[in-house]
Amino acid sequence: LAGVGPLGVTTDPDLIRGAGSLRGKVKAWDWELSLLRSEEDAEQRIDNVVDLDRLALVLADPDPDRTLNLLGPGPAASPEVLASVLQPPDINTFATDATQLVGVVSGRLFALPAGDVSTVLGTEWRQEAVQFDSLLGSFDREVAGGFAELHVPLLGERMSLPAARELKVTIAGRFDRYTDFGEVFSPQYGLVWKPSRDVEFRGTYGRSFRAPSLYELYLPPEALEGQIVDPRRNGEQYSVMLLSGGTPDLEATRGESFTAGIQFTPEAISPLALSATYWRVKMDNRITALTSTSAILH
Repeated sequence: LAGVGPLGVTTDPDLIRGAGSLRGKVKAWDWELSLLRSEEDAEQRIDNVVDLDRLALVLADPDPDRTLNLLGPGPAASPEVLASVLQPPDINTFATDATQLVGVVSGRLFALPAGDVSTVLGTEWRQEAVQFDSLLGSFDREVAGGFAELHVPLLGERMSLPAARELKVTIAGRFDRYTDFGEVFSPQYGLVWKPSRDVEFRGTYGRSFRAPSLYELYLPPEALEGQIVDPRRNGEQYSVMLLSGGTPDLEATRGESFTAGIQFTPEAISPLALSATYWRVKMDNRITALTSTSAILH
């Protein structure tokens, strides 16, 4: 409506974040301990939202000074009439709180004929909370987990074996316990084989897990009037109600990935490097925001 003004969404955040870490070495082992702490308070204000019920009453008013002139130039009515068709400003407050503590150690375990076996071990604890309305209380989650990675050289150049200049295996895994999504283990495996100085084959396989964020689960619903264009009907426009917000019934996203590749770097032509990689990624229950066009086309 001319004179009403565009839909206005403003956010005023107040963020405090701090991070610190300690690093050291004990004999052949390196260690690191890190802490992350953040707090955020924000206010979101939505202005100039048309109330359809009020708009219908104004359009039906027989008084020319109290209705809308949608065909004339300039504002459709006086500022008082235009203000009467608008909803009051929608003001929402948000607050988040997060603490994360991570400890990692890495070093050499023992030696094999092909080289040293090394590992990375770590543990993580995280607590996060979000509040959208002081009357509704807050939603929180606690996550505790551990991860490990093992690098094992099976064959090496000094072993003087045919077609076995290098063969390395990597085995890794992560275990997490969520207070709201239970326990999950995510493994990963990797292999590197160099039959000669110029050729390298590599491959990886892994599984992944991502729990929905507290915003994706509990963000209050919002409904706004909007316009969409249907490309299958010659670009016709339609008025729709656009819904947004969290969904408490969301499930965790689980993924599976596989990659395989080859790299050719001939020593005789040192600037030349050729490589090819195949990858496949599969994700179940992926969380994403759909656009209106995607919803129409599908």
